[in-house]
Amino acid sequence: MKTVLLSVVMTGLVVAATGCAYNSIMGNGIVRADQYFGDVGLTGDNHNVTIVRGSRVNKLSILGDDCSVTVQNGVALCKIEFWGTGNTISLPEGLLVRTTEVGMNQIIRRPRRAREPGRWTDVDTVLQTETPEPVPWTEPAPETSTPEPSTEAEDWPASPEEGDMDYPPPPPIEIETTK
Repeated sequence: MKTVLLSVVMTGLVVAATGCAYNSIMGNGIVRADQYFGDVGLTGDNHNVTIVRGSRVNKLSILGDDCSVTVQNGVALCKIEFWGTGNTISLPEGLLVRTTEVGMNQIIRRPRRAREPGRWTDVDTVLQTETPEPVPWTEPAPETSTPEPSTEAEDWPASPEEGDMDYPPPPPIEIETTK
């Protein structure tokens, strides 16, 4: 009787453990920014989590309400599961993910950054302000003569019968018939 009960309990623990995320965050109001690998699970309310560049997350599971997750550029994320309401996830524009959603949640796509206009200079202003370096003198390369194309028409055969494009006919195929 004890062995049967012990085996049932152990089987239940193994089944429960295989369904859990590798990186489990439990509680309420947790603020964390980290690099994650595998599955990430948020259980509770009011979390604020940032998944840092270089992370490879197979599945992000949110079991709670009013959680905020920011996924930085350079993160590989495959699937998002929502089990709650009021959750917000901020993703880069080009990241494609599958979602499963129970409740009202929001996915925000961040656009790519534009260049700052003051940081880049115009090429004309750089050329006007800087004096170019003189090019060092080099000897000209020796002239090589190239043959001029001939203006005479070459004698090409007009049809395959006249020229060297005649091919011998294929050998005849002999078929043996037996009666």
